[in-house]
Amino acid sequence: RKSEVAYQSKQQFERDFNNAKNVQWKVTKNFDEATFNNNGITTTAYYDAGSQLVGTTTRKSFSDIPMKAQQHIKEYYKGYKTGEVIMFDDNEANETDMVLYDTSFEDADNYFVSLKNNKEAIILKVNMEGEVSFFKKV
Repeated sequence: RKSEVAYQSKQQFERDFNNAKNVQWKVTKNFDEATFNNNGITTTAYYDAGSQLVGTTTRKSFSDIPMKAQQHIKEYYKGYKTGEVIMFDDNEANETDMVLYDTSFEDADNYFVSLKNNKEAIILKVNMEGEVSFFKKV
């Protein structure tokens, strides 16, 4: 894997997010990642090996996820504290699978909710309809 962000990724980013502020780039195992201010919201954009946008993530709060999912999590994960909630917004035009928390998943818009209790920390995946599934133990 390369050590520098691809020039093409930066060029594509400029086209995708021409009003981005405070852009910080980094290279990860799978992507070129740009974290930036997008209308007051901290956003990370992920570019694949072909410098095409895979999708973006933004931090959200637990109250942003569908009510059905909130109720499910409160009922089935009693004793867990909610941590970070991020929303992945897929670029439907790109078929590259996304990787979050070192785990690949099929592209689709999803929320990822971190939970922890005294014994473990887990990540749940919540789709836009409020369906909850186990994603990963961390």
